[in-house]
Amino acid sequence: MSTDQDIEVASYIVRYMMSHKRLSLEILKDKFNLDDLQTRKCLIRLYFRGQIYGRIQQVTGGKIFLFFLEQYDNQELNAPTLTLDKIIDWDINEFDLDAIKSSIQVNDTKILTSYDAETESFNQDMLVSTPEDVEVSHSKETSQKDFISVEMRIGISTYKLCIRIHVKNASQDMINDVKLKFNFGDFLKYDGLNPKHEVKLEESFLWVNIGIINGAQGKIFEIYFNQTQKKQIKFDGLMQYKSKDGYARVLRLYPIEIDTIMPDFIPQEVPINYIKSFMKNKEIFKRIQGFGIPEFEDFEKAQSFLEKISEKYNFIQISNINKENNYMSFYFAKTDVKSGESCEILVVPQIKKKVLAFYCCSPYEHIVVNVLRQLSFDFQSLLKEENLLEKDQNLINLNCVKCGNVLEIFPPQNEFVACRFCQLLQKPW
Repeated sequence: MSTDQDIEVASYIVRYMMSHKRLSLEILKDKFNLDDLQTRKCLIRLYFRGQIYGRIQQVTGGKIFLFFLEQYDNQELNAPTLTLDKIIDWDINEFDLDAIKSSIQVNDTKILTSYDAETESFNQDMLVSTPEDVEVSHSKETSQKDFISVEMRIGISTYKLCIRIHVKNASQDMINDVKLKFNFGDFLKYDGLNPKHEVKLEESFLWVNIGIINGAQGKIFEIYFNQTQKKQIKFDGLMQYKSKDGYARVLRLYPIEIDTIMPDFIPQEVPINYIKSFMKNKEIFKRIQGFGIPEFEDFEKAQSFLEKISEKYNFIQISNINKENNYMSFYFAKTDVKSGESCEILVVPQIKKKVLAFYCCSPYEHIVVNVLRQLSFDFQSLLKEENLLEKDQNLINLNCVKCGNVLEIFPPQNEFVACRFCQLLQKPW
């Protein structure tokens, strides 16, 4: 089916639903002389373009379906377009989604890949670029510059140090020639960028060629590093771009500092009720790192390894759960921070539906990030020592690339899975 016919289908859907209450799959098939498969592929393309609204949902048996919502459901979500009545699609993995996405023009879609989440916002603890910028343009330019920003935060990606970056264009006009300079110092080794962009790498910084960002859109990506030394690490940089009128601008990135040194922990006995209140405390910083192990089935042994790694750092077990092959253990410890205060930390190694995870919470973000990264690295190393991972194999990262929550299942290789929190489709490995 051509792009022109897709547009005809989208226009017909809008016209039809403005004067009718319901629109079925059969009506579309008859109107455009399409078979069942062609119609569903067309609807998936329109979904990726953002021209109809749907919901990705995991159902019993691990299959993924795309639902197109009824109009009254859509209004509650304040979506900008009309939608089809509820149609349950085939299992998403029965479609070649990569081929469908690649058939869509980049400038013809709002949602082309898992990472083009232009309207996605990060948590409130995001560090935002400074309002001060270095003006290289003529002074008569409009105030478009007031709507351009870059947000950075520490991310989680198994044992790697991860920086998540969101470049936002909140104006109504396109910006182009967007490039990001990212300084990372001498104690890190660059280990990739997701999604892939053109990268020019120097010894202690890199340039990322972002290209064009349309009005009211943005780009989210992650930069990965391996640590060569445990140090206090500082990130900063700048972003340069051209406005719609061709004026060049440079925006400074707000610097972010990370203490990557793991503190010494002291085991601390606490009642189980204290654990519950600690986890519910809104002042506590919470993160979770999930991963899968290829071709592995002995999850009782895996849980024992997760617990062994936790105990290596002096965390003491408070309680544990083993129910229907789901495992969860609660470990607690404390440490002193530079201010002299005593800081408590909870670690919860767990396994559910073949998804392994370390959950951690503490009042200090850098401690949580360091603990999760170090535990993940040690767990992977232990699996390799036990010959449960090949020497060149790594754990599969199962954190959602959009919202950061852990995916519910560990899918087979090259299969898509949907995040139950944000419904984003993604292929973990």
